[in-house]
Amino acid sequence: MYNLLVSGSDEAWTGEEFTLEASRCVNEYTDDEIRKSLGSFSSEAKSKILQLPSIFAYEDQCKKDPKFGKIVDITLRQKKVRIEYKIFESTSSLTMANLQELQFELDIGKWEMSRTHWAIKNVDLFHEL
Repeated sequence: MYNLLVSGSDEAWTGEEFTLEASRCVNEYTDDEIRKSLGSFSSEAKSKILQLPSIFAYEDQCKKDPKFGKIVDITLRQKKVRIEYKIFESTSSLTMANLQELQFELDIGKWEMSRTHWAIKNVDLFHEL
């Protein structure tokens, strides 16, 4: 499994905390079983989520390459979720074009890269890349 976080801001993923509406977190583009088990953000769910690798991507209109990293903390307040994360300095050559080519392998939906959201995918990220 892996986290896929998508932002419509081309200034995202600089290390600053990222806040989303709770309805966009582990809800959209996420399998029902994963949504039920991890979407509650219980202590156990958070522990599992923090172990997953993450792709920090941009909506297609930003035309920017994705980054790799991990989520280090999750905080719920009202109807919002704050995500703290760490971006890995990577020698990976995953580009926006590669991400588009791998959409089937990475379980990314047709319009998914045009909506800011956080999904968890039931795919072995490192096997597919």
